[in-house]
Amino acid sequence: MCKSALPARERRSRSQPPLHARPGATTGEDTRRERTETPGNTNLFAVAVAVVAWASAGHCAASAQPTWIKHAVGEPPYYRAATGAVQIADVDGDGHPDVLTTVRDTDNPDNGIIYWWENRGDRTFNRHTVVQDFGRPDDLRAIDMDGDSDIDFVVTVTFPSSA
Repeated sequence: MCKSALPARERRSRSQPPLHARPGATTGEDTRRERTETPGNTNLFAVAVAVVAWASAGHCAASAQPTWIKHAVGEPPYYRAATGAVQIADVDGDGHPDVLTTVRDTDNPDNGIIYWWENRGDRTFNRHTVVQDFGRPDDLRAIDMDGDSDIDFVVTVTFPSSA
């Protein structure tokens, strides 16, 4: 079995065991990675965002190099999108890790959008617009900021919208 030796930080949601996540390396201005694993699960998942997708290493011998399998999550609704940050969190508390992304229209930096890609649990995702037209998003964190056991979003932006 492929086991991860990630130095992990713990994120808790209402209905699932802690999700361990460690941000990965940036591979380009518009690409971010997030590596995640759940306790007791020997599958390692990686999310690389340029076009929203996830990949799984599957089960393999500890000495073997995993073969990554790409699974499409979805694409932003317009072609000029530049994806920024990505986070993995169980937003709706259903026990399935969801994907959060920030996106901006490259022709209009004030057109920042946060998408929640809701994991339906069957390898399909529904896209929800959380907020839009708020500036150019730089970074996004999903964490329970106020102790009410749900996920809050913290985002940094440049070129804030004048609205």
